[in-house]
Amino acid sequence: MEIDKINNFWLFFKTVASEILNNPEDLELINRLDDEVSKLGEISWEYGPANDGFYFCLSPNFRFDLIPYTEFAISLSPSLPSWEFVSGKPKKLDSIEEFSLVDEDGTENIINTKNWCAVVYKFKDATYDIDFILDGNLDEKVGYLALDTAMSNLLGEINYMKKVNDVKIVNEFDSNTNKKGVNFAKLAEIII
Repeated sequence: MEIDKINNFWLFFKTVASEILNNPEDLELINRLDDEVSKLGEISWEYGPANDGFYFCLSPNFRFDLIPYTEFAISLSPSLPSWEFVSGKPKKLDSIEEFSLVDEDGTENIINTKNWCAVVYKFKDATYDIDFILDGNLDEKVGYLALDTAMSNLLGEINYMKKVNDVKIVNEFDSNTNKKGVNFAKLAEIII
C-alpha cells in the first residue's frame, strides 16, 4: 500500500536527517537516500540550504500525474528541526547564468544562459508558451533538459509546470510575430 511505503520512507529519513545536516555531500548517504526514494516510484528528490536549515523535496519529475502523489507524500512528512519539506523543486534563484548539467549519458555539460533569448506568448488564462534561442552547441535533448532545469530553478518546478504550457527551441524567431526576444534573466519578471 502506498501510504505504508511513504511512512516507511519518512521513518528512514528521520534516522538520517541529522547526518545529512552534518555532512550533506556524503555520497554513501546520498546513495542510501536515493535507494529509499526509488521505492516510492518514479519521483525524484533533492535537498539543499533553506532559510533556517535545509529543505527536502520530492519532485514529480515534470509529470502532472505525479503532483498529487508528491504533495500527499510531503503532507505525511515529519516535523524535524532545521528541515522544511516541499513538493516540487523550489525556486532557487532570481537569475541563473551558468550551471553544470549531467545528461542521461553521464556527460557533464556546462550550460550558460547569458545569451539565451526568449519570445513569450501570454494567454488569457495566465499561462505561457515560450520560444527559445539557446547559445551554445547543445543537442536538442540536452537543450530541453537544460531549459527544464533552468526554468524550474527560476520559477520553481510546480509553478513552471502549471504556468508554462509549451517551450520550443528555435533557430530564429517567427518573422510574423511583432514580439522581440528578451534575455533569459528577465523571464522571472515576466512570468508571475
